[in-house]
Amino acid sequence: MENISSIIAAVNPEQSYNFESKSDLADFKKLAKKDFSKAIEKAKPKPAEEHALYYDSPTESLEPLYFWILDFMNGQFGGNVEKLIDNFTSSPGSGHF
Repeated sequence: MENISSIIAAVNPEQSYNFESKSDLADFKKLAKKDFSKAIEKAKPKPAEEHALYYDSPTESLEPLYFWILDFMNGQFGGNVEKLIDNFTSSPGSGHF
C-alpha cells in the first residue's frame, strides 16, 4: 500500500506535495527521474485533510458550543478526539482585550 502513494505522487506531484514555485516542481520532476526516493524526501507533503471551525457570535459565549462539539466528536469516534491547538483571540471590543 505504501507504493500506491508513491505512484500517485509520481504521476501527479502537484496533488501530493506543496511546491512554492514552478521551478521547484520542475526540480522535483528532474530529480524524480534520476532518484525518486531522494525527490520524495525533499518534497513537502500536503496534509491528508485540513479542517477549520470558525465561530463568531458577539452575544454568546464559546464554552457551551465547544464542549458540545468535543463530546459529540468523542461519541462519534469512540473517545479518540484530541485537541492539538487552541487559538484564542480577544476582539478589541471585549472585556478580555
